Amino acid sequence: MPLSSLAGFLFSYHFTGNSPLTVCFLIGISIARQDGTFKQDVHGNRGMALKSDPKLVRAVHDLTSVRKHSTGEIVSMLRFLYKKDLADTAENRKRKREEKEMQSAMRAASAAGKANEAKETVLCSSVEEVSDELAACGSRKSAKIEFLKKQLAKRMMLAR
Repeated sequence: MPLSSLAGFLFSYHFTGNSPLTVCFLIGISIARQDGTFKQDVHGNRGMALKSDPKLVRAVHDLTSVRKHSTGEIVSMLRFLYKKDLADTAENRKRKREEKEMQSAMRAASAAGKANEAKETVLCSSVEEVSDELAACGSRKSAKIEFLKKQLAKRMMLAR
């Protein structure tokens, strides 16, 4: 494969049996170059950045450069994704807050509706009145349960 592009070089380097090129590895080399971590020591030992193929070192530098005016492709991509994640997070927080406010308003409306219904219910003052109302419902069990629920809600509201 001709080395006409940086991607071609990295692709060929990766599949020729050399160590895999991960983003962390590439960024680590770039940071190490900036810090001077892989400079030759006093005993003549050379670090990984100095032992590597010069084409690879240049390609890594071009991809992972963190300088303001010559930002590498990977760093640009990571910065763009970071800004996108921040925007997505803010949008998600806003959407969740609106959903919670809507649920709160719906709960308040439901509670207000129940309170209004309880206020409109006429409270039975004796057991005979309750028996008469239940007899008026006939054999419909659901009507009897509804009547008793309304009476209970009215009593609960008065107890508060």
